[in-house]
Amino acid sequence: MNVDDARRAIVAFLDQFIERGAASDVIAVRDRLRDSPDSDSEVARYLPPNEVDAEGVFEAMRRLLETEPAVNEPSQPDLAELLSWTARDAEGQTADPAQWHDWLRVLAALRDRPEGP
Repeated sequence: MNVDDARRAIVAFLDQFIERGAASDVIAVRDRLRDSPDSDSEVARYLPPNEVDAEGVFEAMRRLLETEPAVNEPSQPDLAELLSWTARDAEGQTADPAQWHDWLRVLAALRDRPEGP
C-alpha cells in the first residue's frame, strides 16, 4: 500500500464514522486529509518505514488522530471516542472489535474501487 492508498483508506474509514453521525471534529480531519495538497506527506509521517500493510496504516491513522488538537476538546468528543474504540489491548484486539472489521471492510472496498478521494 502506498501513501496515497493509505490516505484514501483513512478518509474512507472516517467517512463511515461520519455516516453514523460523527461530530465536526472528525469531519474537519476527514476534509483536510481529503482536500489538502499536503495530506499525503502528513499521512506519510506516521506510516511505518518498511512494508505498509493494513495494520501499519491503521496504527498510522491512530497516531495521526492522536495529534489532532480537537482530540481533547470536551465540546468535540468524537475523535477521542474513535481513538478509544480503536485502541489495542495486549493481544492486539481493538477495544471495540467492530472498528477493526470496519477497517478491513474499508480496505476491501478500496481494492474493489481503486480510484477515489
